[in-house]
Amino acid sequence: LCPTRAPGDAEALAGQHAGADLILAVGGDGSLRDVAAGLAGSRGTAALGLIPAGTGNDFARAASIPLRTADALAVA
Repeated sequence: LCPTRAPGDAEALAGQHAGADLILAVGGDGSLRDVAAGLAGSRGTAALGLIPAGTGNDFARAASIPLRTADALAVA
């Protein structure tokens, strides 16, 4: 569990943990973008999952990721 506290934290943390099997971004579209950017800038092989917790959750809706946390975890 790596909470973010400032802009840029999610991207940096994702890059630092890119060797994990799975990284779950908990948040909305902006959080997902930041984590994806951190993974893209690394040489890691982590899969990226999303637990929707944002305001609009546009990506989650478009990708058919359930909005209920337990259901999203099951998909991840």
